[in-house]
Formats: sequence, structure tokens, C-alpha cells
Amino acid sequence: MTSSPARRRRWSRHPASWVLHALDRLASRPSIAALVVALDLLWVVFSARFEFPPRLESVFQTMVAAVTLAMVFVIQHTQARQQVVTQRKLDEILRALPEADRSLITLETAPDDKIHEVARRHASARDTYDDAMPVDVLTSIEIARPRAEVAAFAADPDNATRWYTNIRSVEWRTAPPAVVGSRMAFVASFLGRRLEYTYEIRELEPATRLVMSTSEGAFPMETTYTWEDTADGGTRMTLRNRGEPSGFSRVAAPAMEAAMRRANRNDLALLKQVLEA
Repeated sequence: MTSSPARRRRWSRHPASWVLHALDRLASRPSIAALVVALDLLWVVFSARFEFPPRLESVFQTMVAAVTLAMVFVIQHTQARQQVVTQRKLDEILRALPEADRSLITLETAPDDKIHEVARRHASARDTYDDAMPVDVLTSIEIARPRAEVAAFAADPDNATRWYTNIRSVEWRTAPPAVVGSRMAFVASFLGRRLEYTYEIRELEPATRLVMSTSEGAFPMETTYTWEDTADGGTRMTLRNRGEPSGFSRVAAPAMEAAMRRANRNDLALLKQVLEA
């Protein structure tokens, strides 16, 4: 007779680890907690009523001390095991994300000065994003065209349907060209839903930066374009979408952020293809 894979995995652990893990599962049951409380109350009642002999009380106290010491080892073992498992999961996330700093995978074995350096770097990043919102997606790409040309094309709302795969139409609500205060109505499709919203340009520095936002619907959004020169004469364009969803959209924010990141990468790749053709 062959044993099941689950049973083989269970008995492949070190015996002491298996025993401690079994004790932890047993002690975590609500029925066990209720039983311990009931026994404590029973001991208090009988001690007050019948005055148990000192020897029996000594035996009880010794048993309590032994169980307490054993539970300390059980808790320590469980926490250490969970910490190792959590660390491995975080390592896998860092390995899978292309934009992550993979040197953090071995950070637990790094010297103290390296850990302090990473802590300072992340502290400065937190200061930079004090105004961070639940959904904040930053994507960039290098395009082998001059910055003025890339910015002029991307900042023109009439070109949006040529490189935004999800945008179906754009209609001016104010007279072109695009300036601060210009408003454009967009119709888009995202996650299988039809979206209609109106963007207003909040900031515009020609060939440098454009910020537009909308406050409509359950997912107000701010979109930022920035353009920078590259060393080889091309352009690095950065697309940032951030917003603070409300209602059910807030619950779905992690999934929306992942979908938005994929969409942004595809949109910038299409923009690069159009401009470099």
C-alpha cells in the first residue's frame, strides 16, 4: 500500500518539528481554549470550597509551569516557521517583478550598514510619496525620437486612440489646442466595462510635463506624462496613473492596479512602435 503525497510530506519533517506543529494546531482550537478556561475556573472553585492540600497545589503549579514552558517552544517554532515561509514568498514576489530591486532577496544576510542604507533609501522614498494613493502605477519607456516630437504627439488628445488600446473616442469639450484648463471627454473600455469620463489639463510644461485629472465616477484618476532626453538623443517617456477608488472599486484596487500596469506597458509599447515606424 502506498501512502498519499500529503502524508509523505507530513512525515518528511523532522520529528520534533512535526510534534511542535501538531501541538500548535491542537492549542489553537477554540475548544481547547474553552477547556483550559473551564478547568481553571473549576480549580478555583474547588480550591476555595474544599481547600486542596498543599502537595496537590504544588503538583498543579508544576504542571502549569511545564505546560507554559512547552508552549513557549511551540510558539517560537511556529513563528520561526511562518517567518521563513513568508520570506520565501516575498523573495518569489521580488524575483517575479521586473522593476523590483532583487538585491533585497538576500537582505537578511547582509551586513548592518547595508540594511541601514536600504532603510534610509526607502525612508526617502516614503517621504517622496507621502501623498500616495491606493492605486499608483508608474511606467516608462525609451523612444528613439526627439523629445519635442514625442511630447507633441503624446500630448495631443486627438492622437490618444492611436496609442491607447483601451480608448475608443475623444471629444473636445473646449476649443483646441491643449492648454491648462482644456477639457476632453473620453470613452474607454477597461476590465470589460465601458467608461465615460472628462479629463481636465491641470499642468502643462511643453515637452516636459503634462498633468490631467478627472473627478468623475467611482474611480477619480490623475494621469501624468513626463519627457526626458536620453543619452543617445532619444526620449524617455514616463506615464503615471494614480487614483483613489471608492465603494466596490476600493476593494478591487489591487486587481485594477495590476491590470492598469499591464495596459500602460502595452500603450507605451504601441506609442514607441507608432513613433519609430
